[in-house]
Amino acid sequence: MATLEVASTTERDALEVTAAEVGSLAVWVQNESKLYRPKSAGTGSAIWESGEALQDVVDDTTPQLGGALDVQTYAITTSTANGSVTLTPIGTGGVIGKGYVIVGKAEVALSDGANIATDASLGNVFGVTLAGNRTLDNPTNLVVGGRYTWKITQDGTGSRTLAYGNKFLFAGGAPTLTTTAAALDVITGIYDGTSLLCDVLLDVQA
Repeated sequence: MATLEVASTTERDALEVTAAEVGSLAVWVQNESKLYRPKSAGTGSAIWESGEALQDVVDDTTPQLGGALDVQTYAITTSTANGSVTLTPIGTGGVIGKGYVIVGKAEVALSDGANIATDASLGNVFGVTLAGNRTLDNPTNLVVGGRYTWKITQDGTGSRTLAYGNKFLFAGGAPTLTTTAAALDVITGIYDGTSLLCDVLLDVQA
């Protein structure tokens, strides 16, 4: 859409608008700070409709798309430091990723303690080093269909055990961790709305 800037509505009304320009022309009137679009063609007799002009796309606080958004090779980002991009469906709708959905957040370090807490809203890869026998509590803020990974490392002593909250389900029962000092075991689970359906990779090495 082409935009023409004029000083007043008098200048606007003096414009000759052709039928081809209706819907493809906008007129910015300086002294009103408004944007006008022609609804019909004519010289001086054109019918105009006005609305608050958008100086920038950020001025539109309730934008709606009339079709698919094609970002081509670009990304949807935020300029806010440490900001998140939130997609919020309505009602029972969901956010559907057609293809492999990659969560690009860095690994989240968990605090070691008798009970280890996980806030799933912070990411989907978590790491902790066990300095004693621990329990991995049920995570909070899980999302149905979400895939979550825990990297469990033994400290320099080793032989640390790990119990699990009742949301963690494993084929054949809860695994016994590798007991070697500094050993790495990896637990991955998919949340089905009730439980985390998990598998485990023991003694992961380079």
